[in-house]
Amino acid sequence: MKALYEKLRLIVPEAEESLVKRSNILQMVLRYQPIGRQSLAEKLQMTERPLRTETNQLKELGLLENTRTGMRITPLGEEMLGFVRNLLHSNSSLLETEKRLSQTLHLNEVHIIDNDLEGNQGAINQMGVFLATYLNRLLPEGPITLAVTGGTTIMEVSKYLNHDLLTRPRQFLVVPARGGMGESVATQANTISEQLAKRLQGKSTTLYVPDSLTETACTLLKQEPAIQHTLEVLRQTNVLLFSVGDARIMAERRGFPQALTKEILAKGAVGEAFGCFYTEEGEIVYRMPRIGLQLEQLAEIEYPILIAGGCTKSKAVKAFAKVAPNQFILVTDRGVSHSILNEVTH
Repeated sequence: MKALYEKLRLIVPEAEESLVKRSNILQMVLRYQPIGRQSLAEKLQMTERPLRTETNQLKELGLLENTRTGMRITPLGEEMLGFVRNLLHSNSSLLETEKRLSQTLHLNEVHIIDNDLEGNQGAINQMGVFLATYLNRLLPEGPITLAVTGGTTIMEVSKYLNHDLLTRPRQFLVVPARGGMGESVATQANTISEQLAKRLQGKSTTLYVPDSLTETACTLLKQEPAIQHTLEVLRQTNVLLFSVGDARIMAERRGFPQALTKEILAKGAVGEAFGCFYTEEGEIVYRMPRIGLQLEQLAEIEYPILIAGGCTKSKAVKAFAKVAPNQFILVTDRGVSHSILNEVTH
């Protein structure tokens, strides 16, 4: 594909600029659909006249469609977004960076978004578009059980998992991988799983328990039939979308007493995932009593996908590669990849 792309650039050098412009339009429509042209122009920071020309051509090509409430991307448009991403990706330095990062972390599969997630909504858009097209290529037809953790990253990228692209040959059951009462409602796993199930025209289950519990409370709650049902569904998970976080930030977000936070950090914790706080060497120094998917269960999931970006998560990502019980799929950005690889080479 790279050789073909180079030849096309020689013959039609202006094609790359047009390709990027149109993919940006499709990407923004996918993010905010249904959307009117005026709103789209504001988000793209374009004037309406050239945008009208581009969107009309995209409609003629069958990539966009008009509805009563605004423009929407078609299934063909979503497929073409994935194709354009792969085309541009194959001609960039990212392929070599992905190879180096996978070797450094001892992972079989790494995907890097050509952007930095740190305070950049455009990078979230790119990551979401990639995830949608990637899952469409990855997942078999038929019933799929998809588990999601909470958090801002998972909430944002899940907005791109659209039923037009993903559900034609599939039936989704979406389940929260953990509890979360007490957190912001929008970023709780229950909220994300319910909204994602609606987008995928599938079904969802709930896990209405606090994410942090005492051992006694955990034991008692696990006896509840509704909770037992959700835990059984989790054991059948085919795909898991999850993230990791900085140890200090996650301890504060969990509402830990200051003394406990200091103790965890004093033991060298750099990251947290699945309620486990771990060091750079991959040692778990504190484990929260919690109901939901446990770290050890990753080994039983066919497609565990870690989605994390921004250089502030680089240590947590690198260390998690030593903690995880099996090979996970990493979807990240230039911020994380540069931080990890520069640390290795210096």
